[in-house]
Amino acid sequence: MFQSAKTGEPVENGRHGFDDVVAEAHIKNFRWHDLRHTFASRLRMKGAPLEDIADLLRHKSLWMTRRYAHLGPNKLTPVQTTLRLVALKLLCSNHFRGVAQW
Repeated sequence: MFQSAKTGEPVENGRHGFDDVVAEAHIKNFRWHDLRHTFASRLRMKGAPLEDIADLLRHKSLWMTRRYAHLGPNKLTPVQTTLRLVALKLLCSNHFRGVAQW
């Protein structure tokens, strides 16, 4: 992903020089991990599957990647909508049944 300015070869450790650049820019409380977190968060917010994010971050298991799960699309939203409609129909039918008895 990163290339050496001297050789043009890929740099194996992208952190090389990171701390120096952050210090020169007078940025406080910023770590390499913050970039990884932002990368994963934004991918998840765009709907990327957790498995793909785990692969890109080279996580050995989904356990580490699940911290980003809440940022993605909620697959239960259609089910929740259906449950609300069913509950509303039940409430309305019970309410009007009681009114009809008056």
